[in-house]
Amino acid sequence: MWKHCPHTQLGWIDVYYRADHPQTDFKRTPSGRIGIGLSARDTRWAQYSFQFAHEFCHALANFSNNPQQLVRYPRRANLWLEESLCENGFSVRFAGYDPLMADVASLSRLAELRSVAQRLCRAATRATGTSSPAGKSFLVWFQENQAALRQNSDRRDRNTIIAIQLLPIFEAEPRGWQTVAFLNRGSFNAEASLAQFLGEWRSQCPDHLRPFVNRLAAVFAVKLERLQKTE
Repeated sequence: MWKHCPHTQLGWIDVYYRADHPQTDFKRTPSGRIGIGLSARDTRWAQYSFQFAHEFCHALANFSNNPQQLVRYPRRANLWLEESLCENGFSVRFAGYDPLMADVASLSRLAELRSVAQRLCRAATRATGTSSPAGKSFLVWFQENQAALRQNSDRRDRNTIIAIQLLPIFEAEPRGWQTVAFLNRGSFNAEASLAQFLGEWRSQCPDHLRPFVNRLAAVFAVKLERLQKTE
């Protein structure tokens, strides 16, 4: 993910253990580092990688090019989109499986470790198990679930379904990961519609990245108004 963001600045990261759940801290450490807490323990290497990749994407969305001590990361109606992006990832081929999430994708880098390989395959297989809503088109499923997503952004089963829809776009254009750095840079409206949120995100991106946000918006049948400059 990071290698596709050559013009993005992100501070040093401190990783620490927390017993409750993984989390990217809203406040930097006293030394100015980004704090990421992981709940994985012992030799559960796959779990460490799952959790860190997900939280790294949150760090990219909230701390990129941002030297502030605190970041704005409140609950908002469209937080499910950030959570889904954190479940997503560039295409990685591993042992015959197509990992579908950022956390899964990062695990391919550990493929040389034979003691971990079987665990990674099982994890990738579990990820593919929620790849599509049974008997429904994605848009029908999304229309039925959008209100629930706006109320609760933490349902990983729903977020994974969305992530899988976004995956081909990131596969085709991995530099699109750069857009995540601008996700939370615009004006804040906790109850913004999806179209408003996507439009604000696109407006914060450099010109050459704005068409990528258009392609993501099209997944949800959202057509954004054209900006003054040609995209």
